[in-house]
Amino acid sequence: MGLALEQSAGQIAPQGWEFYATTGALFITLAFPGFVYRYLYRHRG
Repeated sequence: MGLALEQSAGQIAPQGWEFYATTGALFITLAFPGFVYRYLYRHRG
């Protein structure tokens, strides 16, 4: 679906290692608070 939208808007941009490194870093950064709450903070009490 994303590729179709990107193709209709113009040229499909190639995705190198920078895209995947940035996506992975954002996922880890945004998932960390939920992990801490679920596995570390909630089971303490």
